[in-house]
Amino acid sequence: EHPLSSAASIDYPLIIPSNAKICRIFGTEAQVPILRQTGNVALSERICGNEAYINELLKSSDISIPQIYNAPIRQKNKETDTLKILCFGSSWFMDTWWYLNKIIADAGINAELHCYYMGHSKFSEWIQLYADDLTPFSGSESSRSASKNTSINGADWIITTYSSSGSYNAQAYRDDWYNDLVSGNWDIIAFQQGARQAPYWDLYWKNEWSDIVDIVKKHCNPNTHIAFNSTWTPAVQNTTDMAPYPATKAGQKEWQKANWENTKRFMALSGLYNVSPCGKAMRLLRDSDYNTQLDLADDGLHPNNGLPIYVLGGVFYETFIAPMFGISFKDINWIPTTATQKVSVSGQTWTPLPTDTTDLKNIVMNSMAKRFSE
Repeated sequence: EHPLSSAASIDYPLIIPSNAKICRIFGTEAQVPILRQTGNVALSERICGNEAYINELLKSSDISIPQIYNAPIRQKNKETDTLKILCFGSSWFMDTWWYLNKIIADAGINAELHCYYMGHSKFSEWIQLYADDLTPFSGSESSRSASKNTSINGADWIITTYSSSGSYNAQAYRDDWYNDLVSGNWDIIAFQQGARQAPYWDLYWKNEWSDIVDIVKKHCNPNTHIAFNSTWTPAVQNTTDMAPYPATKAGQKEWQKANWENTKRFMALSGLYNVSPCGKAMRLLRDSDYNTQLDLADDGLHPNNGLPIYVLGGVFYETFIAPMFGISFKDINWIPTTATQKVSVSGQTWTPLPTDTTDLKNIVMNSMAKRFSE
């Protein structure tokens, strides 16, 4: 037990390890947000209830407070409540949430999902759309792929593409996303960094992460939980998108490590500590006997319909939805078949699932247990 755990112990000197990076502080009754301190070695230290000690610690010039306090996951009752989820991001996030409508329905939860896809989109482009700047759909991107996908109580996705007679209504797409976002009507708002951009902090995170968090947070209701999805790597055969990393398993691990480091930095700065570790799940799948061909991504980029997308949906479900209802992905009976609605970005690809999905569910649980490890 820490010597400061007693409320009477107020005379101990202030001791801050010189190599501390993160200190987690607990007050006598409520958790104080995680504080980030500069240094080379990550250290987590539990310091229990001492107001004088905490006040001294807060004076340290090396400490910064995370940008927001993310509301905790609130308990909901599947017998009486309707779960409302808003998602936005690139095609890899579309692969993640594509089976969520079926998984949630199998759990007996009434749910309404509005999910926005914009091909190869990154933080900066959603920030532009929020400001009513349609640059993401201009020039060479004038015909970029984008859609709104809605599902209620497990029904197949209703897909709105905003295109007609060869033209694309970017303003209508932006307005629908914006109006959904600002409605404040969501239990979960989930987003993701662009897939190809994830390993490069200075180029795609550094100047945008704060604005995207601000945009989402200020339109949350008091119970909205902000969810972030951590992605995977291109397939090993995809030499173009793997560059400048080698198109090898070792190169994939270097890519994934850079992505994880950026995700962890983003978590510490933003205050979004609850992240779905889909990148870890794909790493486990690719290292397993299920990876029989083409790294489970026939087009070299998008996970195939079937087995990998089932696991990705399970990871998101287990991270954010299962604790909300006190249930588990282990209890889900639904599995996709070749007749299940396919996600367009993965084409007509299909990787079959075993009849017994226990091993796949264990991969989901293992990814949760070691989110950012090799």
